[in-house]
Amino acid sequence: DSNSNSNNQTNKTASPNPFIKLTQVNNQSIIIIKSISPTKKTVQYHALDSICPHRRGPLHLGDIEELDGMQCIVCPSHKWKFRVDTGQSVRPKDQNYCAKTFPVKLNSDSTFSIGFQEINPSLFNQNDF
Repeated sequence: DSNSNSNNQTNKTASPNPFIKLTQVNNQSIIIIKSISPTKKTVQYHALDSICPHRRGPLHLGDIEELDGMQCIVCPSHKWKFRVDTGQSVRPKDQNYCAKTFPVKLNSDSTFSIGFQEINPSLFNQNDF
């Protein structure tokens, strides 16, 4: 797991949406989304690649909408909608695009742990060990 908090935010193009934070982790731009379930009144955090898989639009500049009971992020470039929990496209229908997602854990000290399948090799060099 790599840790991320607001101090790691490096991109100066901040999201206008207070529920979306753009950050740099493992040499990759990702968004952390704070999702509030309207029915259960619970808060969850999700992490997705910051680039839309459809046409590479900036997802961090998108809006969060509820669609058929699912929290979705809307790409500002073409208005495609992706589930925040799975990254799967839901609008337009019959399209099979998926934004890359990462597991998120909120730690007791209010930092996030974000899981990756692998660590970017450029984070280390031979002299580090």
